[in-house]
Amino acid sequence: MAVATNLRVTVSTTPAGPAQLSPQTALAEHREIKAAWASLAADLGYLENCWEVVRWQGEPVFCQGHNRLLLWRSQDGELAILGSENRKTFNPDESAWLVERQISVWLKNTAEAAHNQGILRQTNSDLDAILFSSRCVSRHTWTYFEVKTPILLPQAGTLFIPGQWIAKILAASLEAKGARQRTIFDTGEAEHQGLLAELMAGQHI
Repeated sequence: MAVATNLRVTVSTTPAGPAQLSPQTALAEHREIKAAWASLAADLGYLENCWEVVRWQGEPVFCQGHNRLLLWRSQDGELAILGSENRKTFNPDESAWLVERQISVWLKNTAEAAHNQGILRQTNSDLDAILFSSRCVSRHTWTYFEVKTPILLPQAGTLFIPGQWIAKILAASLEAKGARQRTIFDTGEAEHQGLLAELMAGQHI
């Protein structure tokens, strides 16, 4: 299956996508495929794209046991990203906080919605509606020191299933980058105006 990323060359995944998997494939090979897909996602920047989208376009949601959880949904309602970033511990040697970042991507699935239709009829939660009508196609957790650029490496529990959903993430990430630039500009402008007012406070004295 061929996939393309923004600012990156088109590549071919190895092995092929989920449609080419077989129940007859050995367990060891399935494990290798899962690890290869997770490594591919990190190498091609897909995880970074997902984080950019949920960080700059997501909305805060409440979920017990999770702090600062963000939720982004595609306009057609087919795709959702959950993300969070939290300080864990302060490391004196690095003079920085160890930060944990998590993302999970959920793709709408009719079979999952049918299986959980009883729960879906009773819930008023947007988050529950997504979790009980979708299946997770990407899941990743990584840690990094706050003063350094995050290095994304596959960890235990990592999941990435290649598919057409990636195109929606890439399109949304372009919008997210624009939102990030606007936020940076607005923050800088607000600081500029505040500093100017502070410095000019005594001009009429």
